[in-house]
Amino acid sequence: YFEACKDPAEPCIAHEGADLSFSYGGDFGRKYETFRVSGTLQTELTVLASTTASGRANVTYTYSPIVPCPEALPGCAPCSLYSGCRASEFAQCNGSSEVTCVASHLRAKIKSISPP
Repeated sequence: YFEACKDPAEPCIAHEGADLSFSYGGDFGRKYETFRVSGTLQTELTVLASTTASGRANVTYTYSPIVPCPEALPGCAPCSLYSGCRASEFAQCNGSSEVTCVASHLRAKIKSISPP
């Protein structure tokens, strides 16, 4: 939970090397909230929204690439390092965060799996 920054244009929260700002306001029943990140987050960001009244909401977001792109992306590891499969299985990765454990006797039959 973050308190609003006094100046919405200036980050007021430091989190793991990134600067964050949060502000809110509005009038005539229309409200807004703004959350900005300056820098690179080292973890996944989940945004949750809730309200005490019914109505519509618009969520707008933008993002930009990490420059320069690191050789190993944050949170990523080689598929061969996955340790969640049984001894009779091997890890099969497709570029997503999901790892599938496949029976070892099927290794020769699987040539490639395309990313989702």
